[in-house]
Amino acid sequence: MQIFSVLRGCVAAYIVGVLFNWAGYLIDIRHRPRPAGDIWTDLVFMAVMGGGLALIATILVLALWFVLARRGATVSYRDALTTGAAGTVLVFWSVGNLLPWLLVGVLLGAAFGAAFWLTAFGRRREVTLSLT
Repeated sequence: MQIFSVLRGCVAAYIVGVLFNWAGYLIDIRHRPRPAGDIWTDLVFMAVMGGGLALIATILVLALWFVLARRGATVSYRDALTTGAAGTVLVFWSVGNLLPWLLVGVLLGAAFGAAFWLTAFGRRREVTLSLT
């Protein structure tokens, strides 16, 4: 069933998000005299806190998939990249980040979209969505 592929893609995007967030944290603590805590504990904290955001994003993705699958829409990998980038930019914009962070949001969102697409649908360029 295609819903399991979509869920697998959501999990992959979540993992990429946690790893990017953790990598940014590791780069940030290099500029401090002493790290605030254990880096592995911080990874677990980021994974747990990111889980809440991932749950919201997964519900939105499943709703979008359901609407498109009922119509029998055909989507390409570009749609996943664009949707990931647009969603991430909107989140960054809503919290008031400046223009450089919006540009970073495009790249991060495209990475989320790529992880989703490659995990959910593999190397296919287009997929016709269906409920079965």
